[in-house]
Amino acid sequence: MGIQDMLCTLGLRRRTPAFLHIPKTGGTYLVQRESDDDPVISPMSYLGHCCAINNPADAGKVYPPKGYLPNYFFKKSILRRYAVFSTVRNPYSILVSWMHHAGGLNPKYVNPDGYDYEMARKGFDYFLKTVAERAEPWPNRRLIHTQLFSDDGDLVVDWINRNETLDDDVAAFAAAHHATYRQRERQRVGVREDYRTFYTDELAELVAQVWGRELWLFGYDLDGVVPGRGVLHRAVAPAQKAAIRYDYAADRLVVDGREIHRDDPILSASATATVAAEKG
Repeated sequence: MGIQDMLCTLGLRRRTPAFLHIPKTGGTYLVQRESDDDPVISPMSYLGHCCAINNPADAGKVYPPKGYLPNYFFKKSILRRYAVFSTVRNPYSILVSWMHHAGGLNPKYVNPDGYDYEMARKGFDYFLKTVAERAEPWPNRRLIHTQLFSDDGDLVVDWINRNETLDDDVAAFAAAHHATYRQRERQRVGVREDYRTFYTDELAELVAQVWGRELWLFGYDLDGVVPGRGVLHRAVAPAQKAAIRYDYAADRLVVDGREIHRDDPILSASATATVAAEKG
């Protein structure tokens, strides 16, 4: 461990804000990738579309080398120097957004060589049912927000924004971490349609069955954010980082020592968080 990392670990040096970019969550705006690459938060390091790995040489044993995320990694040990933040988005919404992006339905971003291009152009019903069955590539039946966890299952972020309340959440993060936030023009704006119009009752239920753990974890339902629900929002308490784990290979989510299965009654209960949260 270097001296700077040690000082950060001991709390003797302020950690630099660092952004972990989950696809389709407004990250292009935060980084300003389509203009001048001058992030809306300063200072800020960019971790990219990456997964935290203890030993990069073993990455392929955890994440098969195919798809959007498994091509990119960073060593987990570098996170000692950072206050890591990321953004989550309603699974109902993010799946529609990925179909539009992958299928080139926004004419500004057409990529016929993309791995989901042909499949996404067959319609949302076919697209969603295919994604819900597959193990790879991203997105798949595992957690869509898998990057929040390292290859050994640790929750690696210190702060979580919601895409739906991004400006307020990012402003609160900046204030909490002695950084500056300035709003700028939105970038990579997708097709402006209500994502709910793509869902039949059957497809909505399919999302609830396959990705219900994330709906519960972040407090979403088909209509958006559910007031009072969600385990993770804004500041992530040390107790939460220790109590929430996700094993990607086994697709196993554990919260407070309890494994959360897809058919767990807690996912449909109108319960609040099971882990004490430090709300931002």
